[in-house]
Amino acid sequence: MNTPTALIVQTTAVVALKADLRRQQFAALVVESKEIVKITNPAGYDQCHAARMKLKKSRTELEKEAETVRADAVKFQKDVIALSKNLIEIISPEELRLAELQTDWNREINRERDAKIQAEKDRLAAEEKARKDAEEAKLAAERAEIARQQAELAAAQKAAAYKIEAEARASRMRIEEEERKARLAREEADRAARAIREADEAKLKAERDKIEAERRAVEDAQRKDKMAQEAKERVQREDEAKAKAEAQAKEDARLRAEREAEESAAGTEKMIAILRSRIEGSKAHAGIAKAIDEYTAKQNRKAA
Repeated sequence: MNTPTALIVQTTAVVALKADLRRQQFAALVVESKEIVKITNPAGYDQCHAARMKLKKSRTELEKEAETVRADAVKFQKDVIALSKNLIEIISPEELRLAELQTDWNREINRERDAKIQAEKDRLAAEEKARKDAEEAKLAAERAEIARQQAELAAAQKAAAYKIEAEARASRMRIEEEERKARLAREEADRAARAIREADEAKLKAERDKIEAERRAVEDAQRKDKMAQEAKERVQREDEAKAKAEAQAKEDARLRAEREAEESAAGTEKMIAILRSRIEGSKAHAGIAKAIDEYTAKQNRKAA
């Protein structure tokens, strides 16, 4: 709700900050600097800087006046701050844009400066290389002259040494011939000794081979005897195991038969006892009793 006091404060802020006038001035400053879109030379940089300084000066003057007016009252201060921000928003984007243009210019200037510094370094390096190459060429010429002098000296020394070498060669050939004859004699003696040694070694080898063959024959015979003996023992063990198994089977069959016979005899005796008890005292069944006795005796003989 806009009270008269509020309207007064608002109007006072507009008047105190010369808001209407500043709007026009700030808008004009922005229009003036709009034509600056890129820095291409020092004059353009100065133009951009001057325009930005105008904007900055206008902004700082406004901020100073706003700071003074803001001290009158809290509400008035808020209105002043809001109004100043509103006004600053008119020129701040342009100020930032111009600052970016200057930054781009400074970056380009620094790049060109670095390029010049690098070019100077390259020039100095090229001069240093040329100087070293010249020194190397001079040293190479001096080394070539020294090599020529050394070659001449070597040729003279070679000529002087040729005569000495020829004499030494003749003496060396004579010594070599004597050594050759001595070597031939030694080689002949070595061949004769080697032939004798090889004959002895062949004879010794033949004897060793014979002994080795006899030893292998003995070992083969012993191995075969051992294998035969082991086979014989294995067969004998198998026969013994088989005989033992058969004997055990016969014994098991005999015991089983005895057990069955005993069981059968026991059953028969029991049956006979029952029959005897039934026919005992009856003469008509005397023949049956006799037949039972004969059967019992026969079974006893079998069991024996």
